[in-house]
Amino acid sequence: MRRPNFCVYSILLIAFPAALLLTANAKPQQNAAPPRTKEAPVDFRKEVEPILEASCLSCHNGANKKEAGFSIESVETLFKGGGKHGTRIIVPGKPEESMLISYLRGKGVTQMPLGAQPLSDGQIQRIADWIRQGAKAELPPTGWPFARPVLPPIPSVKNSAWVKTPIDAFILEKMEAKGLVPAPPAEKTTLLRRVYMDLLGVPPSLAEALRYMQDSAPDAYEKLVDRLLADPRYGERWGRHWLDLVRYADSDGTEQDRTRPRMWRYRDYVIRSLNQDKPYDQFLKEQIAGDELYPTEIDSAIATTYLRLAPGEDARLNEDYNQRHNVLVDVTDNTCAVMLGLTVGCTRCHDHKIDRKLHQADYYRLYAFFGGMQFVDSPILNGGNDSDAKRRLYSNTLSILQPLRDERKEMRERYKAVLLSEKAQKEPDKKPRVNEYEIDRKIDEVPEEKARREMLDSQIALYTPIVEGYEPLLTTVREKQEALKVYFLNRGELNEPDYQREMKPGFPAVFNEGKFLNAKLASISGKPRGGRRATLANWIASADNPMTAKVMVNRIWHYHFGRGVVDTPSDFGNNGDTPSHFELLNWLAVQFTQAEGSGDNACGWRLKKLHRLILLSNTYRQSSKHSPTNTVIDPENRYLWRMNRLRLEGEAVRDSLLAVSGRLNSEMGGPGVFPPLTEEELEGEGRNRWGKSSDADANRRSVYIFQRRTFPFPIVEAYDGPDTTQSCPVRPRTTVVPQVLALFNSQFGRDLASNFARKVEKMKTENNMDTVDIAYWLAFTRRPTEKQRERAGKFLFEQSQRYYTISNVKARDLKALTDFCHILLNSNEFLYLD
Repeated sequence: MRRPNFCVYSILLIAFPAALLLTANAKPQQNAAPPRTKEAPVDFRKEVEPILEASCLSCHNGANKKEAGFSIESVETLFKGGGKHGTRIIVPGKPEESMLISYLRGKGVTQMPLGAQPLSDGQIQRIADWIRQGAKAELPPTGWPFARPVLPPIPSVKNSAWVKTPIDAFILEKMEAKGLVPAPPAEKTTLLRRVYMDLLGVPPSLAEALRYMQDSAPDAYEKLVDRLLADPRYGERWGRHWLDLVRYADSDGTEQDRTRPRMWRYRDYVIRSLNQDKPYDQFLKEQIAGDELYPTEIDSAIATTYLRLAPGEDARLNEDYNQRHNVLVDVTDNTCAVMLGLTVGCTRCHDHKIDRKLHQADYYRLYAFFGGMQFVDSPILNGGNDSDAKRRLYSNTLSILQPLRDERKEMRERYKAVLLSEKAQKEPDKKPRVNEYEIDRKIDEVPEEKARREMLDSQIALYTPIVEGYEPLLTTVREKQEALKVYFLNRGELNEPDYQREMKPGFPAVFNEGKFLNAKLASISGKPRGGRRATLANWIASADNPMTAKVMVNRIWHYHFGRGVVDTPSDFGNNGDTPSHFELLNWLAVQFTQAEGSGDNACGWRLKKLHRLILLSNTYRQSSKHSPTNTVIDPENRYLWRMNRLRLEGEAVRDSLLAVSGRLNSEMGGPGVFPPLTEEELEGEGRNRWGKSSDADANRRSVYIFQRRTFPFPIVEAYDGPDTTQSCPVRPRTTVVPQVLALFNSQFGRDLASNFARKVEKMKTENNMDTVDIAYWLAFTRRPTEKQRERAGKFLFEQSQRYYTISNVKARDLKALTDFCHILLNSNEFLYLD
């Protein structure tokens, strides 16, 4: 990261006091947690259980109780105790009488863990504090997580006037039981910005904001939600969430990180499917087995690119058995985590140490569903979803690119011959060899040739992604006539198969599906061959599957509130979180799968209906205002007595900057684009050069940026972008200095501030509004307070005077306005969502 230059430091010194006055005092108290007046409760799941699992579980488990005779594999067995101490292992409220503490400290008994490093004093004290506070641990619901969701009754609550939807009743029931009081409703402008950023990932334009603010109808908010769900930007925003989960990228992530030029078709398929509100069960089926279930549909063929998203060498998957195995492992792990909420990776080597109902044999039965895959690049049927214009673009660009490639090849061959001749003369006894870098250096000895080479390289870099991207091929799979046999692998080692245990496709026994599938799978209507993946797809995407609907409604909840009902969205097992609102999760899951028309809240697997259920609730419409009393009871806001304040993701930050400044290009779809980067940003990129895009393409939404696994886009990475080598169910939200510098001290940030200022000047005339009002509406979706307006005016006047060396008054004022806009774009109010 470059050191801030003097100009930027000057702006910081001048603008920082003004920035505090303009933004930080807008809502100073409601978002700052007050100091606690009571001792913070120790969280068993987050602070105690991990210590016990790491230090004690290997001996004290159900299969291996040893001398003590008790197990800690679950909360129930921990409290049950056992052996000679019975229930005195843990005595709630009395750590001094709890034998667990005695053993951990080694007082009067053998210190535990036996033969291992003792726990630190801090760890033991944490466990003792938990016991002293009553040893409270939320028990998982009976049958969790494998019991099929059952529709629960809507709870009765005292404050029934607050209940707008059944969701509110479930939330309020927990609040009232804990002595919590809901936060007041969010202001109209706050809710407007919240739902825009939530559903579209960009703030409203001035016209969109004023349209809503001027709508006084009782159903104004409901109409707004419906408009946004119908907006094509919805698919771009929510498509990014799905791409996080399936580890989407446009390169293979190996040392050479080769480009996968046609993966964008899958990205566009996801966006298109979400905008069409395709039923989620169909969405899953298409990705797992679209070629088998819907063989004549183009989108289904594109959807199976999901099975090719694993990182790693992609060129020889059908020949390289090791690499093929790695891909099948990755697909198995990802499918289970994303669609079933189960982390099965460790069962590849051994029975699950935590989720003891999952066994190693289960893993290879699931793996066997994918054993018949053949990795292919297949022609697109009827040109796919490409428009005539895009097909012409491919043809025309190829006609431009090919002569450039031919000329570069001729130039390089010519200079290669010269080098070979020179080397042969110097060392006649050796066979001469030259590499690409030597050829470049030789060409560059001639200034005219160097200029021509650089022009050719530049033009080829510009046109190649277009040709490769629009080539009428799909990166996909098809089923082999005869699937490779799958064997149980001892310790998960590929070179240690147990040839006595051939593994047939089957579901984990915990799901109680009866006997495993026979070698000959049931015929599936419409499939060309195989049927393995089709069988798996139909099982996963079934309302009878106890996991699929729960996992997805929890993900939607997580993205709306910043945390799920289950706070570990891809891990519903014992290693994950217990649900904060179990009945609500069941209610949402049942409503999600119920056929449309079968009830007022039935969604028929449609995500937009699920969004609407959540967004219309009073739970979602709360403000983020803190309550000292509530904070003591529930400091983490687990029971949603207020809205969580969330930092925007890197893509939403960049897209919002472009939108506010007037530079955002709304064109959808197509191969990944390459926004310009500085030389400093490109330093670590190595041999995989960053491509070139037109100025217009460079300003498209971040979801369309080329996703290179070894070189994430800098501003997205700074704001905690996903690691595309693995599934990303939760984006971290760090606060680090490079984030500030990425906006305030970058040329990108300064250019956008300048564009923003020019846009404000233009809109001021068009809308007959004050400069400060326009800037606030665009950046924060609200009016400034009178004090903010007064101080902003003073800042603009004084800042203009500081540019006294500029003779033109309008130019001085524009410079001052640019500095003001720069401050707004770097404020917390712009980067956070209330």
